[in-house]
Amino acid sequence: MATRPTPIGARGCVCNGCHRSFTSPSAFDKHQRLASHGVECRHPMSVGLEPREHASGERVWGYPAWDATKKSMPWGPAA
Repeated sequence: MATRPTPIGARGCVCNGCHRSFTSPSAFDKHQRLASHGVECRHPMSVGLEPREHASGERVWGYPAWDATKKSMPWGPAA
């Protein structure tokens, strides 16, 4: 069983269901949906999120628009 990663950044979050890391609560919310059996995790790419790589080497998922903001972020596009 995979261990749950530590959230990255001040606004980062980790999903308890699939153990993926996200750059923000809104990116985290976008990957989940309500289903008849409870909450269902969807693959981040299927909902328009892109992988990022944190300086630590950990993969996080976020919105493509983050690149367009020209703000310094603690992660960049995944190779």
